[in-house]
Amino acid sequence: MAEPFSLLVGLQICKKRMAGNVLMEVDSNVLVQLVSYGLVARWSLVGTLQHIRALLNELHASLDHIFRKANSLANALAFSKLERDLVFTSSKHMPIRVKYSMQLDKFLVP
Repeated sequence: MAEPFSLLVGLQICKKRMAGNVLMEVDSNVLVQLVSYGLVARWSLVGTLQHIRALLNELHASLDHIFRKANSLANALAFSKLERDLVFTSSKHMPIRVKYSMQLDKFLVP
């Protein structure tokens, strides 16, 4: 289950950049329930989930479920097949498909 680790890394990046009041969206409803309601998970995920909860609280961040089909920005990033992990601080260096998806997302267009 890669989603918890991806969420944790995203939250760590937000903390490093001192970002607060962040909305985190994931397409795993199970993950949202595990984090939000403190449900029991596999032993290997317990520490990760605790760290996610702590960072969400510290950053005053919220976690919401988004349907996979509505998550066009994440899909655009996945299809970009970037050669390494990148953090984009502006849209200037983003792949064009990602830029378009981000613009549509801003206007709440699925």
